[in-house]
Amino acid sequence: MTKYKRNAEAVLSQLVENNSGQVVCKTDCRIQIPTRFSETAVGLAEIGINTYTYGMFAIIRNDTNEYAVCNIAALVELNPFKVSLVTIDEVEYHEFYFEAGQVVIENTSLVKRDLLMYNIMDEIIFKGKMPWYMDYEDLGKMFDTAKYHANSNVGQNLETIEFITSMVTRSKQDRSKYIRAVGNSFKDFSLDKIEYVPLKSVFYSVNSTVNKLIGSYFTDGVTSALVKKTDKVQKIESILRA
Repeated sequence: MTKYKRNAEAVLSQLVENNSGQVVCKTDCRIQIPTRFSETAVGLAEIGINTYTYGMFAIIRNDTNEYAVCNIAALVELNPFKVSLVTIDEVEYHEFYFEAGQVVIENTSLVKRDLLMYNIMDEIIFKGKMPWYMDYEDLGKMFDTAKYHANSNVGQNLETIEFITSMVTRSKQDRSKYIRAVGNSFKDFSLDKIEYVPLKSVFYSVNSTVNKLIGSYFTDGVTSALVKKTDKVQKIESILRA
């Protein structure tokens, strides 16, 4: 990951939309998405004669290794001339290659699929499986286009999305600590300083011992309660003990 530098302006300057509603690259580039996106159970990509992917991907200039992050809450059809696999931070990614002058995105008129929002929420928020290129701001803006591209109201309440983002983003030095609580400057929110945890994780996302025991699989809850003890009584515990 360290060999890539984020520079949206440098990447976007090499992409143009033609009269047919296609996006063409002016220099060689490639796109990366996690291979798990294409798993049937995940449902965020289709790799084959026609290739589609959820529009949260990294597009990288080959000549400079600068990248930008696309954020479209829809499936986007790609037109690569070659596909390969790469491993970044021990995670496998599909890498799609495009030559200068080639169509990258087949059509900017996208089909609305509101059910896609559940797949996105489940994979990225509930399971905490963020791609390497998604930073704290990307996570908070993930559903910005959901209304337009998917006719879905998910993400329209910004306070809710900001709260969820703050819940799953932790300090790389100590995953039990929210990055919002330990970060002192914008630099502390950079990709090399943060870790993501699953929202559904009973170990990281639940503080109350009672909630650990009744809010998940019992074995997982007991293990979490033993390993990560609470240091204060929660309201629900006070009510149950009354």
